[in-house]
Amino acid sequence: MYWFAPVNRPPDTPFADPKATLTEIYGDWHTPIPDLIAETPDSVLLYNDILDIEPLSTWIDGRVVLLGDAAHAMTPNMGQGACQAIEDAVALADALRQTTQLSVALATYDGQRRPHTRRVMMQSRRIGQVGQLESPLLMSLRDAVVRAIPSSMTLRQLDFVLAN
Repeated sequence: MYWFAPVNRPPDTPFADPKATLTEIYGDWHTPIPDLIAETPDSVLLYNDILDIEPLSTWIDGRVVLLGDAAHAMTPNMGQGACQAIEDAVALADALRQTTQLSVALATYDGQRRPHTRRVMMQSRRIGQVGQLESPLLMSLRDAVVRAIPSSMTLRQLDFVLAN
């Protein structure tokens, strides 16, 4: 199982006691969140700053091509980092099968994947920014808007992830 618990903090400032801090922040959330924190051994808790990169203008340089995090490191807010890397690998393999001209294959891959992953990256970033609001007024407004939006509309906003 994988879970993460975001906390707004300056970069590279891990907690002295991660479990106690997570319990303090998330301990009164709904089930199973407090149980997950309590049952996770201290030895497997990780602290990592969450970072992404700005979208690149190209993923190719001559015979070198990027994929996965090297091409589009993104925040985990949509759970799409590894998924997009796998899709990159499949798209690159398909492009290489289509032609014997490497430059054509790489350009095809770049043109197909870069716009889609850019959209996923930016959506993930926006979700994180909205989730990390610290102003009580903006947090209340966000929460009210999220509650008011029908779940079907929320899901439709993510259809593009599966459409490519």
